[in-house]
Amino acid sequence: MCGTVEIALSILAFVFVIGVMILVHEWGHFIAAKRLGIEVEVFSIGFGPKLFSWKRGETEYRICLLPVGGYVKMLAENPDEGTTGDPREFLSRARWERFIVLVMGAVFNILLAFLIWTAVLMIGEPKEKWLTEPARAVYIAPGGPADRAGVREGDVVAAFNGQPMADWEELLYAVATHPREEVEIRVLRGSGELSFRMRPYEDESSGIGSIGIGPGYPAVIAGVQEGMPAAEAGLRDGDVVEAINGLPVSSYYDIFDEVTRRTRLGHAMGVWRDASPLAAPLERLLDVAHTLEFTVRREGISFDVALSPEFDPEAGFRRIGIVRPPMEQVAVGVGPLEAVGGALERCLTTSGRLFDILARMITGRLSTRAVSGPVEIAAISGRTAEQGVMPFLNLIAFISLNLGIINLLPLPVLDGGGILILVIEGTARRDLSLKAKEWIMRVGVVLLLLLMALVIYQDIDKLIMRMG
Repeated sequence: MCGTVEIALSILAFVFVIGVMILVHEWGHFIAAKRLGIEVEVFSIGFGPKLFSWKRGETEYRICLLPVGGYVKMLAENPDEGTTGDPREFLSRARWERFIVLVMGAVFNILLAFLIWTAVLMIGEPKEKWLTEPARAVYIAPGGPADRAGVREGDVVAAFNGQPMADWEELLYAVATHPREEVEIRVLRGSGELSFRMRPYEDESSGIGSIGIGPGYPAVIAGVQEGMPAAEAGLRDGDVVEAINGLPVSSYYDIFDEVTRRTRLGHAMGVWRDASPLAAPLERLLDVAHTLEFTVRREGISFDVALSPEFDPEAGFRRIGIVRPPMEQVAVGVGPLEAVGGALERCLTTSGRLFDILARMITGRLSTRAVSGPVEIAAISGRTAEQGVMPFLNLIAFISLNLGIINLLPLPVLDGGGILILVIEGTARRDLSLKAKEWIMRVGVVLLLLLMALVIYQDIDKLIMRMG
């Protein structure tokens, strides 16, 4: 797909995903207010200049120019508007009623995630089978943390820092959230158990950790992209790569490592990378083109092909234009009760991981690069939309759940900030002064703007890094 189409798809997918999330959120506030008899003056889909509107009862419904989200405006919802004691005014209602209105936005987001995941589990969620299997190290990156620690091919990772690992999916998350930390991994080897200590690498652009093991993909070329080095060298679908520069190849990962490594010297610095801040910049400085000699088997005959990888700014590394073989997919639907239980478990697991990530970022154990901002979410939305309906629904559910939980954090401007003020006022048995609330809101706006600026800056920085 060409770049222009990809960008357009990413923008459309992002607008749709974020639009649905915020619309559902505001719908929660709207329904709660209406049920309690609070007057809703405006329900807007989108922000900015009004395109058109209509009025039904006391509420004006608007469609605005910028379709990313929306908002609900209730009668006398801001302290500076003043109140008359009219029960239709938001601030004239009891604190428990205002609490319900504030919390229902997040509740609707969480409920949307729960309903989507229930439906996905009932229909059957396509997933690569290896993610659901025990984490057996079929591939080990040469010089990686696992290799240096002593992990060997065939070892099954049974525990990470004392926590049992049921499958690859659990292990990948655990490793991703512990970059640069010394961790303990317990593996099953033969009839015994061994423990290893290591420090996962921190990916320079994403900020997540890796120990350099994988399930192993066959070293078979499943597709060749037109105009790329592999196609120009004459490689075809179905070719089996036996060796690169005389080194035996047993997995698709071996091909990836040889193609993407910067130089022999740069690759050899892997041991030093996690110990020195100078390693990554020096590796980039040493990033020069290199020619590779592939030994390929086709229809029982082996031959050699020379080609030079090309740097792909979108991917952020060198490529030759081949497609890895697809792994076996599983998609088994379950009954309604099991789907409800599975969706609830997924909501709880995802929520726990979110709080774990937030705690690690606050304490400095995880880079803020691990957070995706609007630029990166747009790119992820576009890629996921290309993959099909189920992955796209999964993304919507994931973002909706995260948005709901984050909105409950006790920060000014967010719903959780308003809930915190209600709790303080309820404990003190009196309302805070208008001046105090104004200062809380000002501080909240500044903090929110700084956070948004940081996230967007890091999104752009990641993009620049991928462009070399």
